[in-house]
Amino acid sequence: MDLIKKESLKQKLYKTLLFTLVFSIPFGFYLFPFAFGGIHVFGFRIIHMLCLAVLLVNRDLVLFTGKHSKRLFYAISIWILYALGSYFYAFDKRAVLHETAFLLSGFSLILVFQSFLKHVKFGPRVMLYACAAGLAGQLLINFIEIFQGIHLDGNFLEVVSLYDTNSLVKFIPAGTFDNPNNLAIFLNLAMLALLALFKLKPERSDLWLLLLVLSSVVLFSCYSRFGMINFIFIVALFPFFFNYPGYLRELILKTSSFRYIILGLVLSASVVLYNGMDYRSVEKTEGKSSDKSIAVRKNLILNGIDFFRASNGVGIGAGNFESYHTYSKIKYNTKGIINSHNWIIQILSQYGILITLLLFTWYVSTGWHIFKISISKTIQENTFRPFIVMVFIMMIIYPVISMMPSNFLQNPYNWLMLCLFAFVADHGKQMAQNEF
Repeated sequence: MDLIKKESLKQKLYKTLLFTLVFSIPFGFYLFPFAFGGIHVFGFRIIHMLCLAVLLVNRDLVLFTGKHSKRLFYAISIWILYALGSYFYAFDKRAVLHETAFLLSGFSLILVFQSFLKHVKFGPRVMLYACAAGLAGQLLINFIEIFQGIHLDGNFLEVVSLYDTNSLVKFIPAGTFDNPNNLAIFLNLAMLALLALFKLKPERSDLWLLLLVLSSVVLFSCYSRFGMINFIFIVALFPFFFNYPGYLRELILKTSSFRYIILGLVLSASVVLYNGMDYRSVEKTEGKSSDKSIAVRKNLILNGIDFFRASNGVGIGAGNFESYHTYSKIKYNTKGIINSHNWIIQILSQYGILITLLLFTWYVSTGWHIFKISISKTIQENTFRPFIVMVFIMMIIYPVISMMPSNFLQNPYNWLMLCLFAFVADHGKQMAQNEF
């Protein structure tokens, strides 16, 4: 009896930690922030370290759970060693150590997530519920931004202050992500989670539909090109891969759906009309400014390719993409933007062809395996299949998502997705046989 009670308490602790960890991600630097010496600490990092400590103490931290997670473990280990080795030839040695620290943090995050998924009963359900709860809190902040033009303190507020009082920019949401593109990443992933929950927990479909409609309105308000591209992919692919009889009919023609569709249309119209917003060209207080983000992104890519060539395919060293731009070691003007804004180019330019091919090979082989699981006849009608489909579509949109933030290395969702890819590839068939 004591053993059963102990295991039950352990399960409750692990579920609580997993839920809190996933829930805390979208609230970033705004959740219990404080500085410890020169290190900035906040809620997510605190919970991350707590989870890691608890798993280590209980000897439940697992390095890998199967063939695909084992390959990922070795790939990232080689990646980190390569990053450390670049210290001896990189232009900015301090940047090498800084980026290697982020690599180690991301690696530990993968181990924490996969350990919880292995040890927590109904772990995927806990993660999806935590994502939905975090989304609800985020949407509250977003709609205050959209209708009141009030933003949290941070970099985005500084950007907004450069524009006219009634400019459209003032009403673009960024939430706790400090950037509309980063918010769009979260919304894309949350939409996938909601679509999976719609099939996995249909008794709460009204709640999932409401959150889905509100998320769509906020995503539209972000004006994120890549976010909308991902939205199109999700809308087009999710029903196709679901392959459930009458899925679209059930989703669209359900009585409650009409209420939420109308609500979405009303909110969308309100976003356009509220506070006299117009969709003419945006003007900065110091003068007119056209959107040059595409040109800047292009030049960042060209610089990255130039770095790769100049390094003879070896890479310029961990973290040195920004250093080269900071110290004007570039051919193409990026208007003061130093972040890569492109995960693939960042890896290729800094780590060369070896690490790029290593990660690409793992990604393609893992994606192909998950695809075969998702279309397998043995799980076509299984109730857990939506979670597997959700992860596969994450793999499809991952290249686009990775180009949305300025630096994908520091984004926790990067490491969460890599963990899910490996875990589902390892255990997709077994997961489909268990109750959600």
